[in-house]
Amino acid sequence: MASHLQIALYSTIIMITPAPVVAATILSYALVSCVLLHPIHKQMIWATSDQLGCAMRRCDGLRSDWGNPQYLSVCQYKPDGNLRGQKPYEYGRSCSKCPEGYFCLRNQCAKDIECKKAYPLMKLDDPSVRNVPECKVYRST
Repeated sequence: MASHLQIALYSTIIMITPAPVVAATILSYALVSCVLLHPIHKQMIWATSDQLGCAMRRCDGLRSDWGNPQYLSVCQYKPDGNLRGQKPYEYGRSCSKCPEGYFCLRNQCAKDIECKKAYPLMKLDDPSVRNVPECKVYRST
């Protein structure tokens, strides 16, 4: 099983999840090629990657042209995706092709999910920066 490692540096925690970029890609999937999509963002939405591990650490001073704080994030995806010339998923209804035994969680196929494990338990200095949808698990049909 191949794996893919992504490393990125961010100036704010908010930048770590590029939701607007991913959402724009999803909304324009049928019209626009993914050629211009950054490889990190493309890997994040790769359909066949079903294992993910990430870590983040505050690393001030890594880039002298940025102010502090600075955060380094590393994610490893399995199996590898982000293949040149291929789109990250097939266009269609979310979870319509989940493998048997998988569930639909936040419009993504998932297996062995418990809501209490699907979200981080950490406390944030500013709770308003956490914009996490309600955890609902249901079988795909």
